[in-house]
Amino acid sequence: IEPGRVARRARRSAPRVAGMARCGVACCSAVLSAAWALAAASLVCPPGVASSTAAECHSRDHALLQRAAGRAERSAQSSTPGPVEQLAAARAGAAGVEPFDCSGPAKPIQVLQEDDGFSIRELEVGSGEYATLYTVPFSRTEPAYLALNGCQVGPLDSVVYCVMKWDNKDSAIVRVDAERVEFVAKMPGWSYKATFGADGTFYTVVGKLLYKLPSPHLLKGSTSQSDEGLPDVGAMGYVNVGRVGADIVIISADLDGTGAQPYMLSADQGTVIVSTIAKPSQRWVLNPTGLSDPLPGGSFGAAWNYRNRIFFASNGGKGIYEVRMSSADLEEGTVLTQYVGPSATTNNNDGMNCMLAEAPKEWDEGRCVLWGEPHIQAFDYQKDSPGAAIADILTVGDYWLVRSERVGIQGRYRATQWTNGQAATSAIAVGGRFLQNHTLVISSMAGEVTWDGQAVLQGLPSDFAVAGLVTARFHEDLPANSVDPGQARLGVKSVGVELPLGVRLMVNRWAQHIDVVITMHQQPGGQDGHCGNFDGNPADDTTEPLLKRVGDEVAPEELLFPERGAAAGGGARAA
Repeated sequence: IEPGRVARRARRSAPRVAGMARCGVACCSAVLSAAWALAAASLVCPPGVASSTAAECHSRDHALLQRAAGRAERSAQSSTPGPVEQLAAARAGAAGVEPFDCSGPAKPIQVLQEDDGFSIRELEVGSGEYATLYTVPFSRTEPAYLALNGCQVGPLDSVVYCVMKWDNKDSAIVRVDAERVEFVAKMPGWSYKATFGADGTFYTVVGKLLYKLPSPHLLKGSTSQSDEGLPDVGAMGYVNVGRVGADIVIISADLDGTGAQPYMLSADQGTVIVSTIAKPSQRWVLNPTGLSDPLPGGSFGAAWNYRNRIFFASNGGKGIYEVRMSSADLEEGTVLTQYVGPSATTNNNDGMNCMLAEAPKEWDEGRCVLWGEPHIQAFDYQKDSPGAAIADILTVGDYWLVRSERVGIQGRYRATQWTNGQAATSAIAVGGRFLQNHTLVISSMAGEVTWDGQAVLQGLPSDFAVAGLVTARFHEDLPANSVDPGQARLGVKSVGVELPLGVRLMVNRWAQHIDVVITMHQQPGGQDGHCGNFDGNPADDTTEPLLKRVGDEVAPEELLFPERGAAAGGGARAA
């Protein structure tokens, strides 16, 4: 039907549609466009109509509505609100359920069971603990509901949608806020695995079957779970996706080289499960790469999707992990996973978030930069607070840059002919459990690069690798890539290094000193050293507090360098 004819017929037919007293073919055919849907938005199948007929009517209405809405969305590009926008506004207004606040910093949310209901809680990223925003008591519905899970914030209306169960056989998709519950669609069974795609489609897994509800934000809700007019998700078809983890996300990615398509992801028992969502579904089980933070065993009941960045939380309180899908190799069955922060021990839980927001900055990698005398810009450095998290340490000696349970990085500060007896970084040493107690040392051009004491990267350019532990390249770099802006006019000889747990190094090798960038995530159990404690507070990583905490040299029995340098001192001092 031509768009012009749709509009004219909609204007003529709207009063008739609004006054319809029966369901069936006439009801379904009425919803031929989003404009007609505006008139039909208040249409409810009257009492007395058989439930199967009502379900068929509304399922057909919804399918027609989606096709018409798709056409309207593609054609409506003007500043005047189009039919889809008007319909969404009308139905949201009628709903009464308030949108979730996605305007501030987008903290991850978990839905957790309590004695009197389920609470919506906000994750305190630094501690891994949760603060309650509001609770949905069991008594919110009549009869009292039994479980609430499978929650996610709708990307098109910012309303919280969940799956609710109120007896052992009946479940529904609902909208919730701090005061209200609204029923949107009937479910074919109970599910705690649900999410949204970026296009506003609601996906849910019942057993091994994936169902989807397109554009639930366009559906008028009900105050009763028994409303015969509720669409039946079970009548809309399904895809058998096999076994999946305890929570799911949908991403768009090109994982097989044939172009971007939607995939469903979950995590379980130390693996990442990937499935296509079209018939017939394909399924892969990916193991973390050798350079990964291995996923712990057990369930991952909370998943978050921030603009296609995917995170899972261990129910056992063993941390939150990012899954780097850009590294996924379906043929090899591997993907890079990285620990990003702590998590609390939970069960009967679910993750949700504002999908269009940026991921919490605390989950981003941090960078520690050492240049010159050395000046040290700690992991917690913030651009809008340039005086914080920068230290100047001038004493010669061997000091911890990063000291944690798994990762150890030490810096050797030595005087040069140009520093008048003051220190500059002459070498770094990397070791610890994450390198299986091997040691990598990178010195200035006056020294060598060594692996377990054996010289490597002796040519320019040259490469060195040990499978699962280290990949390194020594090469000429552009002057603009100099770590020290003051050296940008000179040619740069750089060593780039990739290590397990996502740790990366960039080292500029000069005649008698080096400049260094260390990139890594926060370490579980904490860390400290001249690169700071990576706790999100830049104020405690300036010179004075650093020297109070980590001013002493590395103890002889903990030294990663082959031997103590001849010019070692007794402790660091400030500029």
